[in-house]
Amino acid sequence: MEERIKQSAPEVLLSTKDVADRLGVKPCTVRKLIERKQLNVVKVLGMNKFAPADVDAFIKKNRR
Repeated sequence: MEERIKQSAPEVLLSTKDVADRLGVKPCTVRKLIERKQLNVVKVLGMNKFAPADVDAFIKKNRR
């Protein structure tokens, strides 16, 4: 019998502008966070993309 592989819906990744809007900062600030390794990034065809869970974790960690 064939086993069916469950495929979940692909996670929607956020752009640098999307993340900047969520954080209330400029895109250049998001790029600085990447350089400082404070925010996880996924490179897709040379573009920075972000998992929403990583952005939420960053916000939670840096909440005052």
